[in-house]
Amino acid sequence: MEIILRRIVKKGDVIGGILLSEGELVCNTLEEASTALSPGVYPIERVYCASQRRLVPLIRTGRRLPCAHCPKCARDGLNVRLPNHCPQFRPGNGAYHRRDGTILVGQCAEVNGHPLHGFLLHPKSTFSRLNDRLRKAFNRGQGCWLRVEE
Repeated sequence: MEIILRRIVKKGDVIGGILLSEGELVCNTLEEASTALSPGVYPIERVYCASQRRLVPLIRTGRRLPCAHCPKCARDGLNVRLPNHCPQFRPGNGAYHRRDGTILVGQCAEVNGHPLHGFLLHPKSTFSRLNDRLRKAFNRGQGCWLRVEE
């Protein structure tokens, strides 16, 4: 299953985009510009994250260790600032000052019919639908990958 991340607007430090799967709009996205993925194709895996204590959709970039060996997970209990560049799909409503490389998913907020880029609504329910879609694809034995387009 191919998921396409199409970036639409860059506003300050935030990149707003849409997520497409099989030609249909799945959700809107937000990314921090400094930790955004470069355009290309990346495999998606479902791995257990010790920090979040659940299975997460992890985007493999080739520069990170598996989550079981993640330095952030090893030092999770310590109050230490660590550069956690672990690209994942996560629920969230604002990407400002997020330096962890995640792609936040939700529905784009609108004001008077105009999209308000930089803020997402209903992130948990949107993430749940996306996570279910990925889980079903993995259960069917399909490979999943993310294509990032500018």
